[in-house]
Amino acid sequence: MPHVLIIADDLTGTLDAAVAFARAGHRVCAARKIATLPACIASGAEVIAVNTASREINESAARANLHEIAAMLDLHRIPVLIKKVDSRLKGHPGPEARELADLAGRAECLAAPALPRMGRFQVAGQLMGQGILTPISIAARLGTKAHCPDIQTAQDLETAVAKWGLASNTLWIGASDLAFALARATYAQPLPEPTPLVGRIAVVIGSRDPITLAQLEDLAQNGAVIHRAPNGWVPACDTDTDPFLLAIAPGNAPCPAAKASMRFADGALDAVSKAQPRTIICAGGETADALLARLGVDMLDLKGEIAPGLPICQANLPWGSVDIITKSGGFGGPQILTQLALQRHLSENNGLIS
Repeated sequence: MPHVLIIADDLTGTLDAAVAFARAGHRVCAARKIATLPACIASGAEVIAVNTASREINESAARANLHEIAAMLDLHRIPVLIKKVDSRLKGHPGPEARELADLAGRAECLAAPALPRMGRFQVAGQLMGQGILTPISIAARLGTKAHCPDIQTAQDLETAVAKWGLASNTLWIGASDLAFALARATYAQPLPEPTPLVGRIAVVIGSRDPITLAQLEDLAQNGAVIHRAPNGWVPACDTDTDPFLLAIAPGNAPCPAAKASMRFADGALDAVSKAQPRTIICAGGETADALLARLGVDMLDLKGEIAPGLPICQANLPWGSVDIITKSGGFGGPQILTQLALQRHLSENNGLIS
């Protein structure tokens, strides 16, 4: 039985929260889909995170996913139970939180979706800050009587966790910054120090977020050879280059985004399998999920972070053990991919942490 269970509604959120607990001597395991949860439990991992992939499905199906998890393990016996939510409360945060609290018998809920390290805060029950044009009422989105302390700094989160205590009758509802505060309260030792990347690198960019496009432009300006995939069609390309960079791009004719993404994932699988990298960097949560599914990777071990917001996982692929770094499309400074792919480390003034 895990000590900590994290339930998230997408893959990058699953990994962003799980990596907070990566400490020496403590195994942290993530299930890419609910069906993999029993394997994570059997692994004996102390911390388990599971992706319900429920952000884009309907509310009824999202609640049903939680019942499926509850049938696999006794939620009442989990000391630290976290419902990881988007820091702008997208998806079904309220119905999922209420259903999970009922299933786990949690009498109290503490809501802290704020993400101070990205400039998103909660004051007087309102979410505001970077990327939020109009303040969001946390109570209105959650629809539950959750305690909602003011959170403007990491220290505010530490204070809230310390004041509340790690009571087993509490459901913790929040984003990755809350997970880090809970991890620091649970374990004394710090996160492992990031190390430079080694071996061949493949970068797969499936996000069209403006932030990722700026990172792609910086790669090009620094001389990187980028193989473009119009409407997801991956061209014949030299996969022996190091780093090997592949990015989805607009085509000459309109194409549904979902169709282009699936086509891109198919082509990326073939290219990555030929390149056989030691490290795979995926930009875009849907891209990472689709590529990992095609690679047959359903369970990942969290090793740590290369930088805040960039978890490193380990997976076994046909050509050996591979490090997988995931990056949300809207995350990071303009030089982050350049530094990772071309320089193999992140400098302190990268702009990733602001």
